[in-house]
Amino acid sequence: MKLKILVIDDEHTIRETIKLRLSKWGYDVHLASDGTSAIELLSNKNFDVVISDIKMPGIPGNELVKIIKERFPDI
Repeated sequence: MKLKILVIDDEHTIRETIKLRLSKWGYDVHLASDGTSAIELLSNKNFDVVISDIKMPGIPGNELVKIIKERFPDI
């Protein structure tokens, strides 16, 4: 079974570059452009790993990680 990874970054190029590399290594990669859309994805799908940028508009990455740890402790 492929590990499911959620990549969160506000820069399109960075998201796509990370997805390309991780997909080549066999991971199932999903993308979110901000913390709000990431939380929505996390609420609807199961992920094994989250990779997040720190400096983002809206919910910064360090706050997002706290929310994820509270709401989705298995990630």
